[in-house]
Amino acid sequence: APADPHGAARRWALGAFAAAATVWLSCGVVLSVTSAEHPANRWVRNFLPESLVPVLLAWLLFMARVGPKRQTVLDRHDFQSIDWDTIFLIAGGLVLGRMLERSGAATELARAVAESRLSPTTILFAVAGVTVLLSELTSNTATASLMVPIAGSVAPAAGLSEVQGIWLVALSASLGFALPVSTPPNALVYGTRMVPLRLMAGLGVVVDVLSVTWVACCVRMLA
Repeated sequence: APADPHGAARRWALGAFAAAATVWLSCGVVLSVTSAEHPANRWVRNFLPESLVPVLLAWLLFMARVGPKRQTVLDRHDFQSIDWDTIFLIAGGLVLGRMLERSGAATELARAVAESRLSPTTILFAVAGVTVLLSELTSNTATASLMVPIAGSVAPAAGLSEVQGIWLVALSASLGFALPVSTPPNALVYGTRMVPLRLMAGLGVVVDVLSVTWVACCVRMLA
């Protein structure tokens, strides 16, 4: 059987992916099991941030020459084929989300829900709705970190326990179907150019509303 001319390149690409996953997991373990003052913890935070790993591996794939023809795994044609529109769209959404966090707008929005004099059912839907809204523009982790303490404090007013309030936020923060920046799968779908932004946003809002209703009803039934 003839040799696969791209076999070496595929192996290098798979190796780079495995290396990235290994480094990310290893760094996560180090940061989780050591204190902030530990030398290993400081070294990882200062010299091996998550964003540096893919950059180094991509550089390696651009430089490494493999196979019989000694060609690089990646070249300028691969660089040009990147969907830059989607990349900048995601970057803009992340910047907007960071602005909401840094300016305090997200905190004030969440606090307004917590301090409002609403019925228990309305509070339930408000917490879920605000969580979904924030998760559309910011990361799920940041949204959950912001909303979990608030949900725990307002849960009794909605007739829920603190654990149920946290469950409400955890489930709601995983929703987000309206914008490409909301989740990586959304960005991948939008990047195909087969789903226009207007269609994604329109159907995404409908799915968000249905999902919030479903999550709120499930949490209410468990109360």
